[in-house]
Amino acid sequence: MQTLRLLVAVLLITVVTAADTRAQVDVDFGFLIGANMSSVTGDTPQLFTGPEFEFFEEMAGTLDKYTLGMTTGGFVMTRANTGLNIRASMLFSEQGGQGKFEGVVDLDTFGNVDITGDVSIKTTYLELPVVAIAPLPLPGGQWYGLAGMAMTVRLKSELRLDSQIEGYMFSDPVTITDSVRSRNYQAIFGVEFLANYKETEFLLSLTYKMGLLDFEDGIGTDPDEIYKHNSIAATLGIIF
Repeated sequence: MQTLRLLVAVLLITVVTAADTRAQVDVDFGFLIGANMSSVTGDTPQLFTGPEFEFFEEMAGTLDKYTLGMTTGGFVMTRANTGLNIRASMLFSEQGGQGKFEGVVDLDTFGNVDITGDVSIKTTYLELPVVAIAPLPLPGGQWYGLAGMAMTVRLKSELRLDSQIEGYMFSDPVTITDSVRSRNYQAIFGVEFLANYKETEFLLSLTYKMGLLDFEDGIGTDPDEIYKHNSIAATLGIIF
């Protein structure tokens, strides 16, 4: 929580500085689209229990591998002659993770059967990031560094299990929206390149988004374990 307060304070100071009445400020709008590579962090394997998995006597799995998701939306950006810019966005963003699971399922014909397979989780968020952008002294064009934070609002979350049981394919998507925290926060750091083509400006961005709070609210069986989203996003933006 102290880290979150520090980030908010730094961002507010940056916004106030950029809004200096002596600075000439232009406002631009734009659209961006791209992809997230995200995973779920935690010190111990994530365990899944509850009514959604009542057909399992026991199941455990990890979600520490990266999975691919989409990110898209619009933004508004201030550009000041001081060189310090502010961008606020509204995005739809998919984040999650994937890995392996193992468990025991009780089948009427075969009794208790050991199964292993793949597990993945994907959550769709409404993401509201605000970042400060400053030029970087790098060769080859207009490079910028960015830092800020985002609030994420959970829209939908699904867990999927894929395996084989006695030679039969088993695939089961489980909606776990109510078990995922409804609102969360992320710190954002990144770099971007501004390109011009036929009088149109394009933004090529690479950002790292670090989860600040436990993303789950009822999935893990260990109340002391913290699971967070970490993701790398690559996006292409167009400034109108």
